[in-house]
Amino acid sequence: MKNLTTYFALFLLGGVLFSCQEFLAPEEDNALTREDIIANPSLAEGILLKAYQELPNDIFGNLDLAIASDEATGNLITSNIVAIATGGWQAANDPLAKWDYAYKNIQYVNRFLEIADEVRWSTQDPSLDQLFRQRLVGEAHGLRAYYQMLLLQHHAGVTTDGQLLGFPIVLEPLTIDDNLFLPRNTYQECLAQIMSDCDVAIQNIAASYANADPNGGNFLNGRVEAEDYDEGGQGVGYNDADPENNIGGQYRSDGVDIERVTGESGFNVGWTNDGEWLNYTQERIFAGRYNITARMASNSGAPGQLRILIGDNSASLEEVAIIQAGNTGGWQTWQEFTVEGIQLEGGTNQVIRFEIVNGGFNLDYVSFDKTDPFPSPSVAFNGQEYSVLTYDRAMGARWRNRFTGSAGHALKARAALYGASPAYQAGSGVNWENAAAIAGAFLAGSGGLDVVTPNGITYYQNSLNEDIIWNNSQVFANNSNRSNWEQQNFPPSLFGLGRTNPSHNLAASFPMDNGFPIDNPNSGYDDFLPYIGRDARFYAYLISNGSFFKGRTIGTSVNNEIDGINALDNSTRTGYYLRKFMDETVNLEAGRQVATLHHYTHLRFTEVLLNYAEAANEAWGPDGDPNGYGFTARQVISALRGRAGISQPDAYLISRSGKEAMRTLIRNERKLELCFEGHRFWDLRRWNDLPAITQPIQGVFIDANTFQFDVRNIENRPYQDYMIYGPIPLDEVLKYDIQQNRGW
Repeated sequence: MKNLTTYFALFLLGGVLFSCQEFLAPEEDNALTREDIIANPSLAEGILLKAYQELPNDIFGNLDLAIASDEATGNLITSNIVAIATGGWQAANDPLAKWDYAYKNIQYVNRFLEIADEVRWSTQDPSLDQLFRQRLVGEAHGLRAYYQMLLLQHHAGVTTDGQLLGFPIVLEPLTIDDNLFLPRNTYQECLAQIMSDCDVAIQNIAASYANADPNGGNFLNGRVEAEDYDEGGQGVGYNDADPENNIGGQYRSDGVDIERVTGESGFNVGWTNDGEWLNYTQERIFAGRYNITARMASNSGAPGQLRILIGDNSASLEEVAIIQAGNTGGWQTWQEFTVEGIQLEGGTNQVIRFEIVNGGFNLDYVSFDKTDPFPSPSVAFNGQEYSVLTYDRAMGARWRNRFTGSAGHALKARAALYGASPAYQAGSGVNWENAAAIAGAFLAGSGGLDVVTPNGITYYQNSLNEDIIWNNSQVFANNSNRSNWEQQNFPPSLFGLGRTNPSHNLAASFPMDNGFPIDNPNSGYDDFLPYIGRDARFYAYLISNGSFFKGRTIGTSVNNEIDGINALDNSTRTGYYLRKFMDETVNLEAGRQVATLHHYTHLRFTEVLLNYAEAANEAWGPDGDPNGYGFTARQVISALRGRAGISQPDAYLISRSGKEAMRTLIRNERKLELCFEGHRFWDLRRWNDLPAITQPIQGVFIDANTFQFDVRNIENRPYQDYMIYGPIPLDEVLKYDIQQNRGW
């Protein structure tokens, strides 16, 4: 098919022009040969960078999807997006289509993968060559998964003969000599390919790009405090014969006998008995000679003995030293006892055990002081050791915002959620349990509910926000100041075009700050004060009548002659303007313009949390956690609502006792948290929720004189039932006999 092949990695990048008349022109006609590209790593990487360069870097595509869904409408009623939302969606006229766009970039990725193994990414350092290749191949697979997911999202569907199909899977660069009449693969095959590409990315790339610790990570050198033994309790972190003497419970409340060190700020382990032990896991022990010193105190007549053991795990411990303590003259009279020249073998993730051979002493710490030089610091990655310099050059912070291992996990969780959803589950090979497991394992490995960052609601205000998994603010150095987001969406009184008008449907979905929906009798909602006491996300994401924005009050009432509803062509049609993503430091006034840096986020933890909550509730109910991730669907939603300022305890959340009630709440939380991010249009379709898809868009007409608050239907949404799935572009169907989705 023409549009699969039109884009054959012939591009202008870095000042190098690949000259040709057709993208699929024979290779020998190009200014640079395949061998030229392989011999120049910058040119080879440039093919992959082209696929990066094509990634979205603004919000307008997502705002189009918002206007086409129940989140919003637009005041440019002649736009093609308003047209498809009001009955004009056709296979021959689909502004939402991603077919050409995705295949163009898949072609770049495949072209890169074809040559990646032949390129010498470093001619001086074989380890650097290996790491560079590993990372770039992982990035390429991640990008291919991203573009394939767009195809699946926009173009998968059920055909007239009842098959659930995806897109033609293309894993090799196509040429003009190839068979271009490629049939669509099944949805299950497409989903499996996306998962596979994500897995390659996860395996090949660090979870995030950060420079290694200058000393090669946490390693043994210096004090090991006695009270800082491993978690896990009796038999795992420690063995304590008599737990009754723990009077240091303000530090740790378990069975180990802990007390404060007299006159100092720390703690010691006391009341030691024969056979007791404590385990300490160390990320790294460098081989070499050490002096080992124990700080001990005793008022006992018998000498105490402390045995030091080290091994790969608790079952493989070997003795390395015994330290003997005499009577120091008091239980808090401390002395240091040292054994010198102890040879340690070294290793990673080693367990050190302090074992009491003869008790009757207190232990403050044991110090390990290396007497011979440390080796050059190194980093372990995928089972191999690399110098810190090599690792940082290949996997360090300079590559931040390229595709990461965490992005692979998050994209895989998104793909699995789609596959498990009602519109696709019958033919995807993925169920709710699978989707919950993929998202849950990633979240558990990333810190569990600790990923719910306090400022995640306004993550877009800072490209370093910890909610962000992958954005594109640093991929190219030319990310310059701009103001076009605000030009399109500021109210007209602030010299904007007011294009995206959030619907009252969305506004009414934000609960009160006590967590109850506004139509619940316990909410405290007041028809005469509709915007008082609402969920904090309401104020962060919407401008409503009376909102204070950029130092002024915005009026959207019927009385306002500028920002009021339907006042001007650039005024709101719904009574609301967009606040999410808007930078209040931008100024559009002539002669006083101010532009700022903006960044676009592809994946963030909040989406993964909501993916997990939805799948886990469907699989195991609101409170199930059979895999032991440490959090349930209810707990995820509680954390997100708590971040939004919902008063605690969250009585409304507590009242949602069954799967169905929790499903309604989870879907609404997803609607709020992810509004205007390109999800809602497709969420409604994967849920097969035709009533929500076709509900009219509502606006609110407020009379500032009488305080009348009148909600009206302002725009019908006559989507047909077959529009659960998007179409294959008509020209592809006509030219290449590709099966079309039912109804199109």
